[in-house]
Amino acid sequence: MKSEPYLTNRLSETINWIEANIRLEITLDDIASNAYLSKFYLHRVFKQATGLSLLEYVRSRKLALSLLDLIHTSLRISDIAQEYGFGHHQSYIRAFIREFGMTPTEFRNGAEPVKVVERFNIKDCYQVDDGLVFKPTYVVLPTFFVAGFRKTVYINDNIENQTANDYARTFYYEERPRIKNAIDPDTYIGLTWVPMCNSDFTYYTPSIRVKEGHPVPKGMLVERIPANKYAVFKYIGNHHPNEISSKTLKTIWEYIYGRWMKENNHLNTYSFERINPLQAEDYCEMELFFPKITSAQN
Repeated sequence: MKSEPYLTNRLSETINWIEANIRLEITLDDIASNAYLSKFYLHRVFKQATGLSLLEYVRSRKLALSLLDLIHTSLRISDIAQEYGFGHHQSYIRAFIREFGMTPTEFRNGAEPVKVVERFNIKDCYQVDDGLVFKPTYVVLPTFFVAGFRKTVYINDNIENQTANDYARTFYYEERPRIKNAIDPDTYIGLTWVPMCNSDFTYYTPSIRVKEGHPVPKGMLVERIPANKYAVFKYIGNHHPNEISSKTLKTIWEYIYGRWMKENNHLNTYSFERINPLQAEDYCEMELFFPKITSAQN
């Protein structure tokens, strides 16, 4: 197990390295070799945090910083292009137009504001074991249905014995193949219903999506997940999906339940995680969905 701040420290140093070398021609290999993290992992982290691939992020940062040269200096466009590591000034102009919808000359001579990509803020994510959790985005999902086995999971037992993880693995690898013609059958959904009273247990359904009225194997339950707006936290881990543990999730939940829900006047009624276990050996991506039901709406 890496030390607690390892990933955030590596990312912070990577961001610093990019900014320090922003005027050079930077390749993906250059960044990965200085980050000591895989190119695939870096790409997914930056894509989640900024909506851009790693090299798109670098290009956008180059263009954002070049605006200051256009405003505060009389350098030629070709000199600015060379200053920021663009191989040819036409490459810089094309990239500038894609980014800002105008040429560098039009920007220099005009008064129109442009939206720029700011330096990635490491505070937008926090470390959980060998992974990172990002601040939530928001989505709206229509009603959908899942099929699986509802289990009663006692909180202390789950922490000690990984009960929910065992249920999840058994369902996914042994029971899931019995469900025919499912929707997105490779994507696992772990649905948690929270009792209304302060309880030492939750109801947990390892499941996959099915159509309404879809026939399921004997003993399985079809559950309805209502249409709602959801806050979605994404976890990206430097390990196989099967290595997600209750300890990892407990740390995430402590942040969400103990801090985020209170700060956002949020009630905890149900939630679900969504993950495709058929990922790389050293990569895991999981989404955690929390319905946007607040006390003000009740």
